[in-house]
Amino acid sequence: MAMDSRRRVIMRTFAVALLGAVALVAVSCGAGGDGTYRPDEDAEAVTVNIDVSEKGYEPADVRIPAGPSIQLILRNRSADEFHYRVVGLDATEILWLAAKEEDVVREEGVTEEDHEKHHAKDFVAWRGTSPRGVKPTLKEVHAYAAGTQVDVVHFYALAPGTYQVSDPLHPDLKGTLTVVAP
Repeated sequence: MAMDSRRRVIMRTFAVALLGAVALVAVSCGAGGDGTYRPDEDAEAVTVNIDVSEKGYEPADVRIPAGPSIQLILRNRSADEFHYRVVGLDATEILWLAAKEEDVVREEGVTEEDHEKHHAKDFVAWRGTSPRGVKPTLKEVHAYAAGTQVDVVHFYALAPGTYQVSDPLHPDLKGTLTVVAP
């Protein structure tokens, strides 16, 4: 009987230690209690290249890791304006490549300082209305490019899951962006 009692204590101790190790790994990897991750500024940035045309997104389905900085480059391979809008993605620190000076219309509510940043090749925390009148919300990953142009968006994706990608001007274009745990 003493041996069974001792075995139970050892097994219980082992189970508690194992649970503690699992929790430590989850915390060290950046996972929060709600299943989301923190921005990992020390991780190497991930670049995602997406071509778009009347034929659709190439690739249509993209996978990225949760945590590191993501640089999404949208290349428009046609004459029409196209968008890459990721619906519902929990992204933070979204920045857009500043447009060329002649392409910039100062948006209402944008400070002179922020507007001037658009004249440099830098990244800014706002994106103006597209030439065809679509206004990004600034709370979701949303790139757009007029004919044969390029747009670049930096962000951190924090919540694993699969998100729909759409284009408000071309509803037939569909894709997915899947955020995977590191």
